Amino acid sequence: MKNSLRLVVLSLALSGSMFGQSFVRVTASQLNQQVTLHANEALEVRLPSKPSSGYGWYMRNSADQKRMQQGVLKQAGPYEFVSDIPAAPIGAPGTQIIKFTALGRGTTTLDLVYMRPWEGINTATDFFSAQIVSEGSYTGAPFSTMPATPVKQQNKATRTTLPATYSWLTLGDCTPCKDQGQCGCCWAFASVGSMECDVKIWDNNVRSFSEQWLINCDLTCSGCNGGWCPDSMFTIFGGVYEADLPFNAASGTSTGTCASSYTYHEKPVGYQQIAVNPTDAQIKQAIYDYGPVWAGVDAGNNFQAYTGGVMNATDGTSIDHAIVLVGWDDTQSCWILRNSWGTSWGIDNGYMMIGYGVSGVGNSATYFEYKSGIINHNVPPVADFAVNTPSTCGGAVQFTDNSINSPTSWAWNFGDGNSSVAQNPSHTYTASGTYTVTLVATNSFGNNTAVKKQFCYRYYSAGPCYYRCYPCRNRCCKSGCFGCLGCSIDRLVQRPYRWNTVADRNYV
Repeated sequence: MKNSLRLVVLSLALSGSMFGQSFVRVTASQLNQQVTLHANEALEVRLPSKPSSGYGWYMRNSADQKRMQQGVLKQAGPYEFVSDIPAAPIGAPGTQIIKFTALGRGTTTLDLVYMRPWEGINTATDFFSAQIVSEGSYTGAPFSTMPATPVKQQNKATRTTLPATYSWLTLGDCTPCKDQGQCGCCWAFASVGSMECDVKIWDNNVRSFSEQWLINCDLTCSGCNGGWCPDSMFTIFGGVYEADLPFNAASGTSTGTCASSYTYHEKPVGYQQIAVNPTDAQIKQAIYDYGPVWAGVDAGNNFQAYTGGVMNATDGTSIDHAIVLVGWDDTQSCWILRNSWGTSWGIDNGYMMIGYGVSGVGNSATYFEYKSGIINHNVPPVADFAVNTPSTCGGAVQFTDNSINSPTSWAWNFGDGNSSVAQNPSHTYTASGTYTVTLVATNSFGNNTAVKKQFCYRYYSAGPCYYRCYPCRNRCCKSGCFGCLGCSIDRLVQRPYRWNTVADRNYV
């Protein structure tokens, strides 16, 4: 898209009126031109945009915003977005509309950049600049500073008493978030994200499915220019792995064509849209029974600039982006949302918390029926753990619980007569050896055991100065390395170690 503004056919600034407000409309063709505002006129900037990719038009930097507010211009409310494809707006390109009013008489430069706000100006792909001449403070009709707050949906009675908080992410059943780049294919990434999570939940297998396959082969969608939920592709054919067809449309162009055949893998038995405007209760029930769901949201300024906490500032209800809802938290009245803008966006490597009903979240929620029936939550844990072995075995060894299916208690045996009931304990071994470590993970439905070996070797010097021999590193010799048996003399390097400075090392 870079330099695309320079390719737009030159056009004059347009004038218009709406709700008693008169506008001077500026488009991409006014790049580097001068625009004059009369006191009764507001400035309306219309630039090409694709908010589903995370990109939007922003002030070049915070200094620009401060200078404008103290001087000539201020932004009048949040930006608006008008899709080029109203019938299929998810991921579609369109026009971003930003309105400004004059604070006083004077001249200023309006500098905008097309970027992802969390990545910064260094990743900007386009620029717009115009000189604004104001004849005086704005005297026209006032602007609304925020879009209308949508009416939150009322929960309906459900057949299951659901927990107050539930998250497939917390349970360890979500695969890593991916990045759609400038391609408006959020619809494909959301479908793939939902499918990958279902495979992890049902089969405990980690799979990476191909978004490019959906972009190339789902002819009901428009590739990088938007689409709808493509879950039917998985139910008809099965999934294509990312390794067989990697994503190559990050630049915003739908490259590639659909092959006559692919190697297909996991195949759901069906899929179901809950409703165009489902209730919160319906979405929760689907997440609990079937796994994370594909859903729509309005991805405006607040959504794009999200960095943490619960997003309760709405961007409106113009649904233009597809995401995955993986859980909820009633204590904070929010959804746990998985995005497709990479791991540097949001929290928890690509996620966010968004209030119920905010920015139309949950629109057209759809789930896979990966297997017949609903997910059985009454299952015991599957125990697993990782070991972070330190460079010095004399230090603490960190054990990390990776068990799934929500264990509530843990029993560790470190193999040296010591134990722990902490979830993620640390332990210090006091003697060289190979230790068998056991973890028993338990919940109300049973328990499961994981066993691994931990290797730890310690080296002790009993005198004032000993030598440790390399590469035969399991011996310390008072007489030097020539006293080490089994070492090739020409490769020996002798290193003295004194008792008060010797470091225990793990050579495994």
